[in-house]
Amino acid sequence: PPRWRVDDEVTKCSNCNLQFSLFKRRHHCRGCGDIFCKDCVKYYLKLPNAYRYENPERVCSLCLINLSNLQNRQYDEIGNLNGPVIIFLHGPTTSRKFFTYQMNFFAKQGYHVFSIDLPGHGILFEDSLTLESALKTLDDFVIENLIKQKISKCALFGNGIGAKIAVTFASLYPDLVNLVIATYIDSCTILNIKNIMERDPN
Repeated sequence: PPRWRVDDEVTKCSNCNLQFSLFKRRHHCRGCGDIFCKDCVKYYLKLPNAYRYENPERVCSLCLINLSNLQNRQYDEIGNLNGPVIIFLHGPTTSRKFFTYQMNFFAKQGYHVFSIDLPGHGILFEDSLTLESALKTLDDFVIENLIKQKISKCALFGNGIGAKIAVTFASLYPDLVNLVIATYIDSCTILNIKNIMERDPN
């Protein structure tokens, strides 16, 4: 476990620089031992066994990322780099990891596969998920990862609100999207979908 910083050594929040006072109290992050205001150490995480805490404890946003499975990236990428591109878009209660089976299936068929985290999920967990914020995230992703690589077309596979995002994005940028697959899949049907796709990929 980390060594906790001494209260008297810190007069401001280590993240937002809020001045501590009688009414603005100090709070230690159990992940790194640094001192924050209440709003900057608002997350709870079950820490690794080495930390010797039995229950989820308060952590700062950086420790939430570093000590959980959020990881410091926004998307996963697998498959044939020269193959047709398909981008997976998850719903509000899942993340990019939701499409593991489907990503592997399409990769085996020669596709260049991406699955991205939308706002409010993964590395973007502090952002709010709205249609507008999701479209902005997808727009930035396409510009950064597809247009710069001179990839002219992509397919979008959206589940739940991801389906609405896919359809909306395709209507805004018809020259970039050549196919939209809009579905609603719950976690209980993923294996069945995988089996159907393997039997009849068309």
